[in-house]
Amino acid sequence: MKNRFLGMVRIWTLLVAIVLSLGLLPLRGIHFSAGVLGAAIWAVLSFWAVEHLVRQALLPRGAPRKGARVALLAAAKIGLYGFGFWVLKNGLAPPLSCFFGFTVLLVVLVTAALVIQPKLVPQPNLRSPADAERGNDD
Repeated sequence: MKNRFLGMVRIWTLLVAIVLSLGLLPLRGIHFSAGVLGAAIWAVLSFWAVEHLVRQALLPRGAPRKGARVALLAAAKIGLYGFGFWVLKNGLAPPLSCFFGFTVLLVVLVTAALVIQPKLVPQPNLRSPADAERGNDD
């Protein structure tokens, strides 16, 4: 997966979350709508932190590692989880709205992978058994 692909997923997640939260505004109110958008933003930030932590972990052997950057990213990830817990504990956003907002990232990621990177999906073998026995590779 390229950095450009993941960046596009983050942007599309935010756009879908904005549209979703605007659509939910008249149906569920500002509290729920803001929860969806806030959770989507939280998910994007968390995904970005994990992405960069994995990139630092997968450096080739002998490549210089930036310990301060890893520590900062890990602290950011822990801080994001703490903030999410605080939001839910204090009732600032309904848990269901947070679930919807967090799920937007996963839906966009899977959809983008299927649409943009179709090679990730295994293709069925469309050859007949008779062709396979004869060795025809038409």
